[in-house]
Amino acid sequence: MIKAIYALMLLLAGAQLAQAQFVQPRLNVNAGKATPIRSFFNCQTDAIQAVSGTASHGSISTRQVTQYRCGNRTQRAVVADYTRHPGYRGPDEAFIYWGGNAQIRVHLNVQ
Repeated sequence: MIKAIYALMLLLAGAQLAQAQFVQPRLNVNAGKATPIRSFFNCQTDAIQAVSGTASHGSISTRQVTQYRCGNRTQRAVVADYTRHPGYRGPDEAFIYWGGNAQIRVHLNVQ
């Protein structure tokens, strides 16, 4: 019985640790200008991925850039920029979609 309880405690502790790995820090973004929040690139194929996004209190726009990535000074990438809705300040949440059905949630603090 004690072994079963101990095993259950370990299982629950492991689940808590797994969840903690996916907690994203809140990014600070300034009001009044587009702020880059994520970039997407592919070191193997140099292909530009389709990227889009939504935000609760702002908008997401994308742009193609070159960045120093993968040991390559001219690696092609797509940057997702966040722009707040006029007058909004406070917490926001953005969802960025890429490569078909992949997504990431980004926590924002709009200042």
